[in-house]
Amino acid sequence: MQREKFEITGGDGLIGALKRSKREFVELITTRQKAWIGDAVLSLYARQWILREKGKMDGELHTRFTANDFLATIGNPSGLEAALGVVYETEGLEAAFAWIEREILPPFLAPSCESPGISDQASPWATSRRSASSL
Repeated sequence: MQREKFEITGGDGLIGALKRSKREFVELITTRQKAWIGDAVLSLYARQWILREKGKMDGELHTRFTANDFLATIGNPSGLEAALGVVYETEGLEAAFAWIEREILPPFLAPSCESPGISDQASPWATSRRSASSL
């Protein structure tokens, strides 16, 4: 019985692969932690925005604003949340909110028929604005 030789491709051998794997693992954990913070910042922004614009709580609108299905229409949801987390940690809450207003709010307000969780006829905001005007 002949043993198979274990070989790592890439020219750096097993030690290089293990170092690369550790670095990639640390990057993955860091990205997840930044995304977790970014998710909280996005949620806070969404709640404040909804209260300011509608004058009342709206859990359904909050869910649509922060849903991965919606964020996926802009980019990788975890990547967006991680970027937001980095902005928050390096520049503060005001800068993070400005980033949301520049990167996330415009697509949320834009009419879309392709975005999951968004009204087929108009943006979720337009739907909510109609119901808010009947208050």
